[in-house]
This record gives sequence, structure tokens and C-alpha cells, in this order.
Amino acid sequence: MDHPNATMTSPSGSTSAEAQAFLDAHPEIEAFDIVLTDANGVGRGKIVRRHELKSIFEGGRHMPISILGLDITGEDVHETGLIWTTGDGDLRAWPIPGTLVPLYGTSPPRGQLLMAMYMLDGRTTSSDPRLALARQVDILAAKGLYPAGAFELEFFLLANERDADGKVQPARAVLDGRVSGKTEVYSVDHLHG
Repeated sequence: MDHPNATMTSPSGSTSAEAQAFLDAHPEIEAFDIVLTDANGVGRGKIVRRHELKSIFEGGRHMPISILGLDITGEDVHETGLIWTTGDGDLRAWPIPGTLVPLYGTSPPRGQLLMAMYMLDGRTTSSDPRLALARQVDILAAKGLYPAGAFELEFFLLANERDADGKVQPARAVLDGRVSGKTEVYSVDHLHG
């Protein structure tokens, strides 16, 4: 196995010039959150000191593969095979170009860097959700298809006033002022009055 700090070409396309430019522009930043996104969309990682940033861009950072096999609460999911089958070995996380940013309101001042997990030799790994998504996008693009995502926000409108017991209550319908005592999930009746 190669040395964790060995310099190699970044498979993610990140460059040490990006790190140096950021360090020059932000001398106040003392540490960085390096963040991998797991299959649940939860950011997981480490805090590294300022002097470690360039070496991460030059040689990646060894991280345990099990970080990508956790459940939503952060517990190991043994069925992934990432813990016992592989011995929870390290892979190499590399910076995602363009994601190095300052974190505002932190004390001491910190930055954040998003990472993706690769095999030690630079090949992509099937367990990193970002890389899995990129593969699917490439497959679709080869067929002339371009996926698009949309995010849905669900919410309930609440009245400004609370009920007699001090609990929140549904807002009144705009058109006729009625209040429903039921949740009526996905109902369009009140939209039309």
C-alpha cells in the first residue's frame, strides 16, 4: 500500500492550485471540515488543520470505507459488507473541485471541503453515492438523455392564532374561511374553495 500522503494525480480533477489560492485568500481560516456524503445524504468526515489542506489536494486522504455504509443514525450496517468482509479498510477520499468554501460563524474560523471516495489506485468505487450518480448520468448522456431533479417541499399552513388549548391550528381557507379538523393530505378541495 502506498503512503497516505503520496502525491498522485487526483482522479476527481482537483488541483493543489485551488487549495493554495483558497489559503492565500483566507489566511484567517484555521481548520477545514472534509465531508463525504453517505447514502442517506448525511455529511460525514473529519476536521483537519490548515497545514493539511494542500496534502489532501495532492494525495487525497485515507478514510475508512465503512463511512459509506452507515445507517441514518451513524450505526454500521453489517449487511453492506464494508466492515467485516473488507476489514473496514481505508479508501482514498479526494476533493471535489470547486467545493472549498469558508464556513461563516465558526469559531475558530473553518472552511469546508466536499470529498468523494475512490479506490487507493484512483479507480471509482461503487459505494460512493456521488460517483454512483455520476455514472448513471454518464450512462444516460451516452443515450442522449439528461436527467433533471426536482425537490419537493411539504408544509402545512398554520393560523397565526392558537386554539383554546394553546395548540397550533390549521389556517383558514382563503376563499371561504373554513377550517378543517382533518389533515387531508394531498387534498385539492381547499385550493379551489
